[in-house]
Amino acid sequence: MSEEHRHTWPKQYEAFKAGREVATEGTPIEAWARVQPKQLHELKALGFKTVEQIAAMDDQAAGRVGTGGQELRRIAQAFL
Repeated sequence: MSEEHRHTWPKQYEAFKAGREVATEGTPIEAWARVQPKQLHELKALGFKTVEQIAAMDDQAAGRVGTGGQELRRIAQAFL
């Protein structure tokens, strides 16, 4: 990591040093009432952190979500 990186992304660097995850802009999926606990765990395992990310997922990602992935994307889009 260069000094330039530290100055370009100070929040991310501080979070990295503290061992914290950087907050993602958007609606956290934990705050979205539509997601059941099991589904929340699965979405997080696939790397989704926000409703906006779910709304923007492509067909391949919707397939990785499993049965109902495309419907979940549609519901996320309607939510936003």
